[in-house]
Amino acid sequence: MARTCLEIGREAAARELLEVVLREDSGRHQAAAADMLARMGPAAA
Repeated sequence: MARTCLEIGREAAARELLEVVLREDSGRHQAAAADMLARMGPAAA
């Protein structure tokens, strides 16, 4: 879902979804979310 948000230009929504995964999931989903956030770089101010 986060990838789809990025594809349609909704970076803030994607970042929010990924942060939820980091807080509430574990294992490979958490690792994938962390990787995607790292590739996105810092949030725009």
